Amino acid sequence: MHSDQLHYLIALSKNPSMNIASEALHITPSALSISIKNLENELHMRLLHRSTRGVTLTEEGRQVVRIAENFFREIEGLQDTSAIEESFSGQCLIYTVQGAVDDLLPKVICELFDHNPSIHIIAETATMPTILKQLNDIQNPDPHEIALLYMRPGSAACTAIGENCTFTPLIAVRLLAQVHDRFPIAHNKNPSLKTILTYPIIIYNPLDQPPEENPSLHMLTSIAKPQKVILESNYQIYQQMVQQGKGIGFDVVSPLLSLNPPALENIHNILLKDSPTMQLGYLVNNTRPLSEAAQIFLNALLDYIKSNQFTTT
Repeated sequence: MHSDQLHYLIALSKNPSMNIASEALHITPSALSISIKNLENELHMRLLHRSTRGVTLTEEGRQVVRIAENFFREIEGLQDTSAIEESFSGQCLIYTVQGAVDDLLPKVICELFDHNPSIHIIAETATMPTILKQLNDIQNPDPHEIALLYMRPGSAACTAIGENCTFTPLIAVRLLAQVHDRFPIAHNKNPSLKTILTYPIIIYNPLDQPPEENPSLHMLTSIAKPQKVILESNYQIYQQMVQQGKGIGFDVVSPLLSLNPPALENIHNILLKDSPTMQLGYLVNNTRPLSEAAQIFLNALLDYIKSNQFTTT
C-alpha cells in the first residue's frame, strides 16, 4: 500500500470525475483507475461505485478517506515537532506475499510513523520464487532488503531459502474456511479439514500464482487432495463465488490478529483446528548488513507484535 493511493482516493472523494481528478493529480485516468483498483484488492474492500456518470465512494470508501485524512493530519502535526528533526530519514523496500500485507503491515507502518515519519516503507507483492531468487542474488543485489512471507516447516520453500538468507518466524497462522449455508458442514462446529476437502474449494489468489506456488493450497494438500480447486485473483469475484455456494472459500488468517476476512451474508467463517500451521515471518540476506531504515522497520515490527501480545515462535 502506498500513501499516493490514499491521496488519490481523497482526491476522488472531492471530485467524482476520473478525468478531472487525474488531471489535478498529474497522472493519466487509467493510472488513477489501476491504482484505486489495486488499493481495493489490497484492502479487500470495494471503495468506489463506478458508472458512466462518474464514481462515488462506497461506505467503506468514505471510512477509508476519513481515516486517511486523519492520518495525514497527524503526520503533518508530527512534522512540526522537534522530534521530527531528530528522527531518521530514509527508505526501506520490502517484499510481501499474499495475506501478509493485509493483516499486519499497515498497522506496523502507522506505529512506525509515530516515531519516524520521515522513513518511507515501500512494499511490493511478489511470488515466493521471485523473492527467493532476488534476495539470494549476491552479484546483482536487490534493493529490497526484507521479505514478509509465510513458511510451512519442512516445506519445499523452506529448503529453497538458500545459504545466503535467513528466515525468522514471528506468528503462527492457520486456515479459515468460509462455508455457505447450503453446505451441511456449515452448521458443524468442528468439521475436519479432510471432510471439508470433499467439497469444491475456492482460494483467493491475487498474484495469479500457479497452484504449486500458492501458500494456502500448499497447506491444504499437505492434509488431503481437494475434490476441485478454483484459484481466483479478483477478491470481489472470490466473494461472489463463495456467496453463491460454488465452493468453500479459504483464507490464511492468524487467531492472534484482529483483522479477519469480512463477514458475508449466509457464510460461516470456521477456523480449522486441524489445519497445518504456517509461520508468518521475515526473510533477509545475511551476507549484507541491513540499512538503518530497514533495521528501524524490523524493530517497529517486533515492538508491535510484542505490544499487542502476539505469540512469537
